[in-house]
Amino acid sequence: TLQILNDHSDEVWFCRFSPDGTKLATGSKDQTLIIWDVHPTELKLTHRKTLDGHQYGCSYLCWSPDSMYLLACGPEESAELLVWNVMTGELHIKVGPQAEDSLTSAAWHPDSKRFVTGGTRGQFYLCDLEGNVIDNWEGVRVQGLGFRGDGKTVLAADTHNRIRGYIFDTTNYDHNV
Repeated sequence: TLQILNDHSDEVWFCRFSPDGTKLATGSKDQTLIIWDVHPTELKLTHRKTLDGHQYGCSYLCWSPDSMYLLACGPEESAELLVWNVMTGELHIKVGPQAEDSLTSAAWHPDSKRFVTGGTRGQFYLCDLEGNVIDNWEGVRVQGLGFRGDGKTVLAADTHNRIRGYIFDTTNYDHNV
């Protein structure tokens, strides 16, 4: 064992390194996520910031491709997704289009300006960094999401033992922010 991280006060549900490899994010049942600095030459992590505000805990995390933002989802009871600015430690936006939503999964578009989110209650959204819903789909009980590198295709794993592919005409979604 190189290091034991015990800064959370309850179960740790998720951990993921940033794409640039300089940070680690951990999400917990204790309603926080923690950002850690990675020191590769020392093989050590140090606590950088604790981000609070996850009413039901933080069970899923997804870094933006540019390592600037973090999408944070909760368990099935959670109706909102939080987008954190990792550099400032501030909450950038909350996304929760409908109170009955369950936003438990998310994925970034390769441009780091858009993302998809969904959950097991049958909704799936494409959003921008201002929290605007650009497009949505109903009847898709999403368990996991992933964008292809070209940003034109997103895969959605669902509760009906399927993986569905969605092709986006990105020219319809491009706009100045």
